[in-house]
Amino acid sequence: MEKIDMDGVDPLRWAEVRRRADVIRKYLAVEDADEVHRKEHARLLGLSPNQFMALVRAWREHEGRAARLAGSGAKRGAPRRRTRLAVPHESKTVAAAIIDELGGSAPFVDINRRVAEKCLAQGLTPPSRSTVWNMVMSRRSTQAGPLKGVVVGTCRVRLPVQAGTVIAMPSLTLAVRSEDGAVLAASMSEPNDGWSDFLFRLVAAEEDVRIDETLSPLLPDDGHRSRSITPTAARSALSRVLGRGIERLRLVYVASKAIAPERLLTTREDRPLSPGDAHVIVADALTRHNGARQIPPPIWIDTGSQ
Repeated sequence: MEKIDMDGVDPLRWAEVRRRADVIRKYLAVEDADEVHRKEHARLLGLSPNQFMALVRAWREHEGRAARLAGSGAKRGAPRRRTRLAVPHESKTVAAAIIDELGGSAPFVDINRRVAEKCLAQGLTPPSRSTVWNMVMSRRSTQAGPLKGVVVGTCRVRLPVQAGTVIAMPSLTLAVRSEDGAVLAASMSEPNDGWSDFLFRLVAAEEDVRIDETLSPLLPDDGHRSRSITPTAARSALSRVLGRGIERLRLVYVASKAIAPERLLTTREDRPLSPGDAHVIVADALTRHNGARQIPPPIWIDTGSQ
């Protein structure tokens, strides 16, 4: 299939847009198309003939730009549900006071429990665990000062991806330079020997490397310059450097706090992404993230591009 310009299209509608474009192209390939052809192709998209022809005109007039197809037609679906991202100011004030009282280094479960208890006692809706987590991470970064060196850890990307018969959020392993947030290497597949080669080069350059201990078999034995840290410590370090996400991509550092991936599909046109499309989206975000720091895109370990 000819490549489609998806610029400006919500990634969750890529599959539907491709379907619409495919039907329109097949219609345009018909010589001397008549009313029967219009009705037949409109039916494939669940549209009336007039609505279908409006799509065809938009496709022609805008030189095949997919953004003209994304929201057109009868079945636009319900508007995206408002997410509960806005936290009442009073609740955040309570959370901040508890963090001040206990200190950012206190166990997160204790902080979160106290925040919930205090909010409920005052008749307030407690902030979500993820909101309290982000506030605690912000406080810890202030207390601990800037990180140095390179941290290698794994998080998840807040995208719904079709993985066989289930929908899941894809895993993303990153090597991030702490001083400026530059992403040096990335992988969306199972860690492999390519990480060993990459880490060896980092160590040879005398970089301080800290790596999630579940990846430690890939870590060169170089003495004090590189060391393993717990998965929680690795995710915390990534969150301190990258914050809530990269460009428009939200990252999930604690899977148990994340929304179910199926709930990210909020309109009738939304579809889970293929692994290939997810890779394209993440790679583009990482390229723009690094570009803002005037450095090249990261090495993709799982593509063999060393």
